[in-house]
Amino acid sequence: MRERPEGPGTGEECRRIGRTLGLRLDRSPDRGKAPAVLCLLLLVSGCATIPNGAELAATTSSFAYSTGRGTQSFASTPSMVISALNSAMTDLDMSEVRVIREIGISRVQARTSDRRSISATVRFFQGATTVAVRIGWFGDEPLSRALLDRVGVRLGTKEPEAIPEVAPSEPSGNPFFSRRAVSDEEMLRDFVEAPYRDRVVP
Repeated sequence: MRERPEGPGTGEECRRIGRTLGLRLDRSPDRGKAPAVLCLLLLVSGCATIPNGAELAATTSSFAYSTGRGTQSFASTPSMVISALNSAMTDLDMSEVRVIREIGISRVQARTSDRRSISATVRFFQGATTVAVRIGWFGDEPLSRALLDRVGVRLGTKEPEAIPEVAPSEPSGNPFFSRRAVSDEEMLRDFVEAPYRDRVVP
């Protein structure tokens, strides 16, 4: 007769776990059902499953910034994130906060202290709430990061830190018409002056 292997879910394994918990399963009137019942209770209670910290880490992302928009996910419900976002905006001296709720998405609008627009979208997907925020026309990475950091502090997913007296800010320039770009006059100077170079003057 082939022996039944011992391992998670077998009767012997469940009896071992029961003895660790101080249970005397060997004296159960129905020895065949007691291990199975214990294993079922352990599975339902979450014993030997993924710890809560691992689930939190899996649904919480770090800050990311691309094309003028800062994004971050939090292991909280949308209502909790929106509340934390409102508080974070107040912390950073942002005003005129307005929440617009739509099907499957919420939008939070506000203004910075220098009157630039702020638009944040809040979405819930697979156990996490993602916030995407754009500040001004072309974004502001330091201020976006500071805002989402404050959301994490308000939610308790980030260590508490002092509110900055002046929020860090560096508005991104126009990627199409940058003020630091070379002027048309500078770019065309060589073409304009080309016919007069190396010309022999009589």
